[in-house]
Amino acid sequence: MILTKHLAADEIVIIEKGEIQQKGNKEDILNSPANDFVKYFTASQLI
Repeated sequence: MILTKHLAADEIVIIEKGEIQQKGNKEDILNSPANDFVKYFTASQLI
């Protein structure tokens, strides 16, 4: 897993164990996480 603190991409893809969990822009992912993994992953990056 590669983590970055700077998000300057037009589209973000969150992958767990080789499977795409969600893709979209930053606002969509933060406001409407596709599942619990995405929700907890994005919350841990905001700390």
